[in-house]
Amino acid sequence: MSTDTITLRPTLPEDQPFCLHLFSLVKTEELQAWQWDETLRARLMHMQFAAHEQHFRQCRETVSDSIVLVEPVTGAVQSIGRMVVLRGTGLHLADVTLLPEFRCRGIGGRLIGDLQAQAAGEGLSLRLQCNPGNPALRLYLRLGFQVIEPGVAHSLLEWQPLY
Repeated sequence: MSTDTITLRPTLPEDQPFCLHLFSLVKTEELQAWQWDETLRARLMHMQFAAHEQHFRQCRETVSDSIVLVEPVTGAVQSIGRMVVLRGTGLHLADVTLLPEFRCRGIGGRLIGDLQAQAAGEGLSLRLQCNPGNPALRLYLRLGFQVIEPGVAHSLLEWQPLY
């Protein structure tokens, strides 16, 4: 993966099906645990996704909503994920999701590392929320984030640049 080019581009209206797919990948395991039929799960997934999107649009902070692209050394550019960053008094990584086949390849670490460099350059903190059972928590801790508000459903993590 190190020779592949990873870039971001603004999310466009035509990306909504892809964004719903990414959102569904994250939520499917949770919803399957409820043992509802597929029609009900799909309806709930669409409702949760719509609320998720509306929340991003209503934030007072500036929203940077991007599609993560990979351009392999050989092959065409492919959409592989999404990253949403809110800017207020600091930076808040509201969402970073990659397709399963692109996880654990260093891409998430590269994206967050770039965001940390941006935050450090501006003297800002970087925060995110993470479910304590999410495997990505190990990545966040390895990248220097600290849990500042533990929670059962989500914990608040923060990274501070070294001054």
